[in-house]
Order: sequence, then C-alpha cells, then structure tokens
Amino acid sequence: TPAARYAQSHKVDLADARTNGLEGAPTRQPGSTFKPFVLATALAKGIPLTKTYNGPHQITLPLPGQAPWKLENFDDGNNYGRINLLEATVHSVNTVYGQVGLEVGPANVALLAEAMGIRSPLVPAYPTIAIGQQPATVEDMAAAYGVFAADGVRHPQVFVTRVTDRTGRVIYSAHPPAKQVLDPEIARTVTGVLQQVVQRGTGTGARIGRPVAGKTGTVDNNTD
Repeated sequence: TPAARYAQSHKVDLADARTNGLEGAPTRQPGSTFKPFVLATALAKGIPLTKTYNGPHQITLPLPGQAPWKLENFDDGNNYGRINLLEATVHSVNTVYGQVGLEVGPANVALLAEAMGIRSPLVPAYPTIAIGQQPATVEDMAAAYGVFAADGVRHPQVFVTRVTDRTGRVIYSAHPPAKQVLDPEIARTVTGVLQQVVQRGTGTGARIGRPVAGKTGTVDNNTD
C-alpha cells in the first residue's frame, strides 16, 4: 500500500518533530512533563508547595465566556482528597494542576516555558497547557529541563561544540549566550520536587542508583 511504502522510506524525527513528518501537522503533546513549568510559574507568583487543593478523580472547572473544562486524573479513579502542591506534583494530579494553571494564568505559563526554551507556538495559551496539551518537541523539552538543572540559566543547545583541523587547531567553537531566565531558588525547588517524583512518585522506574530529577508524562493511551 502507499502507506506501507511511505513508512519504509520515511522516518519521523521524534527529537524535533515540529511537523510530525507531515506538513501542517502539530508537534507532539508533552503531557504531564509540562507540569514543572506550571509549578515554576506558581512558585514565582508566591504560591507555596504547602498550599492545598481539592484533588478529586474528576473535576469541572468554569471558564469565562466558554464551556466548562472537564478533566480527570490519569490513574485508575484515584481521589486524592485535599492535597498540597508538592504531593500533587509527585503524584501528577491533573485535577489539581488544572486549578493551578488557571490560578497562575495559562499565558504566564507559556511565557516562562518560552523563556526556558520551548520554541513551539504556545500563544494563545489555553487552560489545557497545565496538563501539556499544547505542542512541544523532545529537543526543546530537554533544553528547557536543563534550565532547572542549571540553577535557572538557559544554555541554548548546539549540535557541534568545536571543530579542529588535523593539527588540533580550533577553527570553530560554539559559544551560545547563557541567560538567567528563572530565579535560582525556584529552579532548585522545582528540581528538589522532581527528585521526589523519582524517589517515591510516578517516576520510580527511573531510579538508577544516583540522584535523578524528572517527571512522567503520558498522552494518547501511552503512545507518547
């Protein structure tokens, strides 16, 4: 079939799938891996990790001038009751993050994510940005997560760092300008929370015997 022949000769660059290999198609959804940007935005606005929210399995949130937003948690009907922002991140509670995203403003989440390295169009920012339903690439997500690890400093990613000739003389060296885009304390706080995600939350499968910080994210029945 034509589709089979296409699959044999074409591959999708999942690291930088800005068009998914198809003209005009959107980039891939990052899912809950986008929540750390919401968390960082909340911390920047003075919302503490100890603030509590209702965390039911399903919730309906009113939206000005449009239909209410219905969302639910990814896990099997788990109702978390009253839960603080730290635990909601560790256990990736969608119903809490929907509330937090509306509280801080989707546009503010988009602005921070862009400053940290997400180059896909995020504006206009919709409430669903809180649970990662606006596009991003794997490459950009890795670069933006690097900001957390670098105390809030963004180091633009490069493919070639240095070129030398056969004598060892450097004929090219990349010097991408670093920029402070996130308060260092906020970056360290988010990193600390993401360490707990791996230690005792949804990311325990990533424990490798050394310090790890990360965030799980699933989209479309685990296809992404």
